[in-house]
Parts: sequence; C-alpha cells; structure tokens
Amino acid sequence: AKYALKHHSSLVQRVLILDWDIHHGNGTQDATYDDERIMYVSLHRIASNGSGGSQGYFFPGTGRCNEVGPMNTSAEGTNLNIEWTQSHMGNVEYAAAFSELILPILSAYDPQLVLISCGLDAAKGDIIGDCDVTPEMYYKMTKSVMETVGDSVPIVVALEGGYELNVMGECMVGVARALSDEPWEESEKEDEAVIVGSEESNDIEKDDVLVK
Repeated sequence: AKYALKHHSSLVQRVLILDWDIHHGNGTQDATYDDERIMYVSLHRIASNGSGGSQGYFFPGTGRCNEVGPMNTSAEGTNLNIEWTQSHMGNVEYAAAFSELILPILSAYDPQLVLISCGLDAAKGDIIGDCDVTPEMYYKMTKSVMETVGDSVPIVVALEGGYELNVMGECMVGVARALSDEPWEESEKEDEAVIVGSEESNDIEKDDVLVK
C-alpha cells in the first residue's frame, strides 16, 4: 500500500486493505494506523469460547473495535475492526458485516487500490478458525467488493492463512471465480453440506444481499 502511494501517487491517493483472515492483522494495523491515505478493515476473532460460557484468548488477542485511528488527527476513522467474540461465525454474520459496514465504507472512502488479505481460516471446516463461512460466501464477498469499487479500481488478493487444505482449495476457487467474473456453481459436496447443516440452508438465500 505504501509503495503504491509513494511510487504511483498520480494514480493512487487512497488504498483500502480488507483483511478477512480470522486472526487480526496487528502488523498491518500498526504499519498503517496513523496514515489517512490507508483504510484498514479487519474481520477477526478476538476471543475463543471458554468454559462455562466465558471468553478465552484467541491469537493474537488484538484488534478492538474502539481502535479507529489516532484521535483528533486526519487518520481518525481509517481503521475498522469487526471483532467476533465467539466461534461459528458464518455466512449470515459476514453478510451483515459487509452490507452494514464494509461495503458502505468502501464506497465512501473511494480508494484507487484495494488489497485483500485473503486468509481462508474462517471457512467452515477449518480446525483453527472454527467458523462457518462457505466457499460460496467467499465468492460473494469478493464479488461484492468488485462491484462496489467498479472495473477501474485494481484489486489485489493475497492468499494468507488456512489450516485445512481441502477447505482452503474450495474457498480459493470461489475467490478466483469471482475475480475471473465467472458464475458460481455449487459442487455436490457443498450441496450435501447445506442439507446436513440445519441452519445453513437459509444462509445462502440471506447472503444474496451481497450480490447486487
């Protein structure tokens, strides 16, 4: 982001970094926190499910929602942390975050470059993330970003975390199909997952809000 701003300043004045890895990007936040030219948006788990309903530690334990940039400076409001305080956040929760927060902010900030930190460890079946985002949802999240910024804004997707190779592969196919402007086609494996999961059958219909 900073390289683009420095060496391509005639084309890029604002960069938005969207980080949907299940772990907070504390290094990215630290590097961009006081720079009003870079908007950092992160969806991540801040806590794990402890015993008796208590909240335990989830690595790296950073990324609170009140961290919005240095107060009373031009960078205030250029940092957004959407923190999940429990496991099994899935399509409905991510759809709400995109519809209510991320896409309106993306439109208002009007970046000339979008960088996506594409960790896939929030996917259903990942042994570390322990969340429930489906490959189709990764497709829709990517597609919604593309449609919000328009064809003239470059989008760079950097593959990051993920701890279950089969799950990662399907999710990355979803991201790649969106970037290639290909339609989503459900696999037989995903159809079975929707049938087995009692709550998942309603998620896809609700998530259609992301595709405009």
